[in-house]
Amino acid sequence: MKLVLFLHTLIEGAIGLLFLFYPAAPDLVPGFADGGGSSFTMLMHMYGLAAIFLAAVSGYLLWRMDSLKEPTGLTLLVFLIFYHLGMAVIQLQENIDPRAAYLHFLLVILFGGVFGRLRGWYEESRARP
Repeated sequence: MKLVLFLHTLIEGAIGLLFLFYPAAPDLVPGFADGGGSSFTMLMHMYGLAAIFLAAVSGYLLWRMDSLKEPTGLTLLVFLIFYHLGMAVIQLQENIDPRAAYLHFLLVILFGGVFGRLRGWYEESRARP
């Protein structure tokens, strides 16, 4: 659980900082290189801010691991699952390069596994004969 949250915090934080402060960031991210103009720059900055916010949420959950078993922590985890699911679906529909969508689907699976383990679903299925 800690590794998933740590990697999510690290990846989202790095992407967020990249989109906010590195002008050539779209060239590094699959599917973004063909955009341009002031509206595209604004979109990159907004996505960067959203990524930093998500990094802060997962960093908070990592810092307060005990909060994952409370309703607020589980709710934040569910929000992360639905955010990444939505991003994966949008990127599969709109993006020519599916690598970013696959990364978001992987995060959905990993966070879903964390959620299932916290809810005890994994242990219940192993206890059944």
